[in-house]
Amino acid sequence: MLEILRMIAGSILALFIPGFVWTLALFKDKITNVERIVLSFAISATFVPLTIYLSSLLGMPVTLVNSLVVIAILTCIPIIILLIRI
Repeated sequence: MLEILRMIAGSILALFIPGFVWTLALFKDKITNVERIVLSFAISATFVPLTIYLSSLLGMPVTLVNSLVVIAILTCIPIIILLIRI
């Protein structure tokens, strides 16, 4: 049971949250909720593996902690952009 919850939480963290925050920063009120959800998955599925791959090219090993740090940074950047716009 714990493994299933871990997979669900990891999937939401890696495949939805970064893209959702980026859509908030980029499109604010210009798109509908359905479009935002679909774009969230698409952006996350593109950005997360790409940034982890680029960080591995820079010499950072791919571990759970390093991946979480990359995802956290990828999520914090649009939050900062949103706070600056307010």
